Amino acid sequence: MRKTWLPLMAATAILVAPSVFAGDESKKGQQCSNEVEECVRAMKEQFSERGWVGINMEASEEAGGVVLTWVSPNSPGEDAGLKKGDLLTSLNGVPYDEANKEKLKQEYEAFRPSRTVTFGIERDGKGQDITVTLEPMPEEILAKWIGEHVLHYHGEEYSEHVD
Repeated sequence: MRKTWLPLMAATAILVAPSVFAGDESKKGQQCSNEVEECVRAMKEQFSERGWVGINMEASEEAGGVVLTWVSPNSPGEDAGLKKGDLLTSLNGVPYDEANKEKLKQEYEAFRPSRTVTFGIERDGKGQDITVTLEPMPEEILAKWIGEHVLHYHGEEYSEHVD
């Protein structure tokens, strides 16, 4: 699996992981083109409408796909049975591969609280489906992501607001 489609997965998985605003190591040190206030408003608005799983994932050539690198305690993902190290094979029947990046993006964009989604996973060499009921993003997670975005992408602009 090539890593070229991972940025798209990160961007479409904003409701799954904070990588689009805060955790993308390749963009650290760059400045965000929006004002701090605009970013905070947009992030609060976007995340309040999105369903939350509580997982972080990463493409792994070694594993041959997308691997869960973190599952938030007491999250919908953990409650459903997702575990760190699971290999994601599909989302609602759409395989995780470069050929399906647009379909996967559409699936992620449709995440809303109370909706159920099914992740195909491989664990210990065995495939299974895990159904997750999405929840609203907890306030403390949203606050963390917004704070990380401001610290990483607004640099000096942020320091003007805290002096």
